Amino acid sequence: MTRRRCVACGCSARVLQRPVERRPSWCPECQTDLYARPPRSYAEMEGICASPVVRRDRHDLMGFFERTIAIAMGVVVSVGLIASAMR
Repeated sequence: MTRRRCVACGCSARVLQRPVERRPSWCPECQTDLYARPPRSYAEMEGICASPVVRRDRHDLMGFFERTIAIAMGVVVSVGLIASAMR
């Protein structure tokens, strides 16, 4: 229940049990990027115990900016449509 597993393939290799600083970057079985999807135990996934802090990388920040821009564009288009309908 507390053994960390790759969330893509379920691998629970010994190297995945190391602290975050000493953990490999890729799953030894399926080559999943462990920075994007860190290995987690069932207890961590269910919220029974706290997950270790995972560094946020550039991909997370870019996703945030992409979502923010998409929302802003949607608001601008909606306001423009409403304004043109009120004429």
